[in-house]
Amino acid sequence: MTSVRPTLDRTQEWATAKPSVQSFYSIPTPKTTIGYLIPEFPAQTHIFLWREYQALADLGINSKLLSTRKPPKNVMSHSWSEEAQNITSYLFPLSLRDLLDASLEIGGLGQRSGYSP
Repeated sequence: MTSVRPTLDRTQEWATAKPSVQSFYSIPTPKTTIGYLIPEFPAQTHIFLWREYQALADLGINSKLLSTRKPPKNVMSHSWSEEAQNITSYLFPLSLRDLLDASLEIGGLGQRSGYSP
């Protein structure tokens, strides 16, 4: 009795495979937005994130910077810190408008419920 061993070489199969539209490894389209949540941005150790943000922009991929709060002035030592701070959205401190909107949303009178002040 002879046994047939299955082949482990899938090179031909991979070479002729058609990529799926929803492939895990697909390249993001320009409509894709990538968000970065970064604590106290920009700070001394955030150069990698800034370079990645710029590289994505060069590829035409939209990305947003979101940070928990602004860092202390003495921590922002890079030449790009001011530009990064201007385009970053910060969660804290909350503005009076943010507090009002949150209160209305919690009370069921927010924009999602159709109420507009």
